[in-house]
Amino acid sequence: MLDMLVFNPPPDKTADGLAWAAHMAEVHRTAEKVMLDEVVLRLTVKAVMLSEDVDYGPHLEEIDHNNSFEKTQKYRLSNFKRHAETCNFLMKYHINEGEQLYNVVKKISDRHAAVATAIKEKMRRLDTLEKHLFMNEYLKLNKSVYRKYTRLDPKKQNGYKAKHAVEIQLYEEARDYFKAVMNGRKDPLPIKSWEKEWETLTAEKYGLVAEYYELADEIKAAETVIRGLKMMEQDEPQRTRAQRVNGMEL
Repeated sequence: MLDMLVFNPPPDKTADGLAWAAHMAEVHRTAEKVMLDEVVLRLTVKAVMLSEDVDYGPHLEEIDHNNSFEKTQKYRLSNFKRHAETCNFLMKYHINEGEQLYNVVKKISDRHAAVATAIKEKMRRLDTLEKHLFMNEYLKLNKSVYRKYTRLDPKKQNGYKAKHAVEIQLYEEARDYFKAVMNGRKDPLPIKSWEKEWETLTAEKYGLVAEYYELADEIKAAETVIRGLKMMEQDEPQRTRAQRVNGMEL
């Protein structure tokens, strides 16, 4: 960032404080983007290395199980796994700079939200269709009982109704329900159409649910990438110091 200020100095803070603040904010944003791009580039290089044979050292079961050594090995393997997952994600989406990573994550998140909304809409319609079909079953199952009830002599209806109260009540509820659904129209109930729509929406729902969980896994992978980038960024100063102590060049 200091190099950026040398080549692109800010305006005088005392003369124009707002311009100075805006300039410094832009420099900070540029510096963060450059740093992220460098980290992504390093991880891309690591991805190439991951495709080669890696020496994991002796297996834990082949050596003396010293507590601190085991913890160190587990930590190293955990880091390696996280870096490998990060590299796989970057390679899968051909990411080589920070802005691309942002765009990919946003696209996945937006699609995830859109799929969730689509699933809710289809489930609401499926609930409605299922109620239509259940009510139609009530009509069919209790139609003969209700028809007999209405054709009885009025003097005998009360006794028959007491004996078949449940069937008559279910039929009347279904009848009134469909009067509201059909909005007073006398057209035949479109049962076949409802059944076909239910089958189609059910298949579409399962497809969306599968996509939803796939996208959820991608979001978890993206979170792993972001954590990996942050850890790489945090580890870089320590790695640089260690290399300097050993007299090595970056």
